[in-house]
Amino acid sequence: MIMDIFSNPSAILLNAGYLGLYLLLFFFAKWIKGVFSTYKLDEQLTEFDNNAVSVSVAGYFIGITAIFIGAMSGESTGANMGQEFVIVTGYSLAGILLLHLSRIINQKLILYKFSVDKEIIKDQNPGTGVVEGAFM
Repeated sequence: MIMDIFSNPSAILLNAGYLGLYLLLFFFAKWIKGVFSTYKLDEQLTEFDNNAVSVSVAGYFIGITAIFIGAMSGESTGANMGQEFVIVTGYSLAGILLLHLSRIINQKLILYKFSVDKEIIKDQNPGTGVVEGAFM
C-alpha cells in the first residue's frame, strides 16, 4: 500500500499540493479570525492564557479543517490539478466566510441576552468558549 503511494509521482505531487493549500488556508483563516475578533487573539492565548479563547479557537480550526476536507473530498470535476486547487480554494474561502457569518448570526439571534465577548475576554468563561467554538 505504501509502495503504491510512492510509485505514483503525480499522487505525491497532488497530496503535497493539497497539504500546502491547506496550510495556506489555515493561516489565512487565522488571520481572518484576528481581523474579525474584537480582541487580540495572540495576546489572549499567550499573555493571558485565556482558556475560553483557546477553546473557541480550537472549535474554529476544527471547522476550518472540516470545510477543507469536505471541499477536497467532493466529487472530482475531472479538471486538471490547478483547476481542482482553485475549486477547493473557492469552497474553503466561502466556508471560512460563512463560519464568521454564523458567529455573528448566533451572537445576535441565539446569545443576544449577554455579551459573548465579555464572557470570553473579561470573565474567561470556558463554557462560553465551548458554545462559540461549537457554532463556528
